[in-house]
Amino acid sequence: MSRVISVSNHKGGVGKTTVVANLGFALARHFKVLLIDIDPQANLSSGLGFADCKENLSKYFKEKIHFRNSKIVPSVINQYVHIIPANVDLIKLEILLRETPRAEHVLNEMLYPLKSIYDLILLDCPPSFNLLTLNALYSSNLILIPAKPEIFSINGIGLIKKFAIENNIPFKIIFNQVNVRSVLHQKIITEAEVNFNGNLVGHNVRNTLALAEAFEHARDIFHYNNSSQGAEDFTNLAEELLPFV
Repeated sequence: MSRVISVSNHKGGVGKTTVVANLGFALARHFKVLLIDIDPQANLSSGLGFADCKENLSKYFKEKIHFRNSKIVPSVINQYVHIIPANVDLIKLEILLRETPRAEHVLNEMLYPLKSIYDLILLDCPPSFNLLTLNALYSSNLILIPAKPEIFSINGIGLIKKFAIENNIPFKIIFNQVNVRSVLHQKIITEAEVNFNGNLVGHNVRNTLALAEAFEHARDIFHYNNSSQGAEDFTNLAEELLPFV
């Protein structure tokens, strides 16, 4: 039975999609991985070359809600990594979910038949605490909270952290887009190591151009530049998280 990991932060621009894509490929060295894009912006989908797919999460959600039955066919990236893409229709789905009984648990029901196929399922959440995000969080065995080492980004951790604690779901905080030469970044990370009581991962993700360039070429960092700092950082992060997944 697979483990489900949500990547979520109430604040946007913290690199959730970067973490889902590249951590997913790093963990695919050990597991068969399914990536699911739950963000209407669909950056994970377009960033990996799956924009405007007819077989998408919105379609599967609607089928599940209306018929309580949905045959999900993920798109294949390679032998070890598959994806369920998103599109802008997820915005309309939020309205439909408000009228659905047990609306926050629809995704968990959808994932059940997939758990026997994949070892890991990674969910890329929208930058808001809405019904789509709640569906992801309630489905999760582990919540990863990416944050930039900046005050507003750290403030976005609070809501997700509170949910995780109240629902007894393990969580880990990942500092992303770190400037190793910045005294401020190092100060914030040092303070966070104390304030988050062991929930901060030891391997941060540095701010490297290659990570952004990889998405421009519709690739993960390992297939774009396997010798880059970004590839090194996500390899180390994956190895650190193995005991939790």
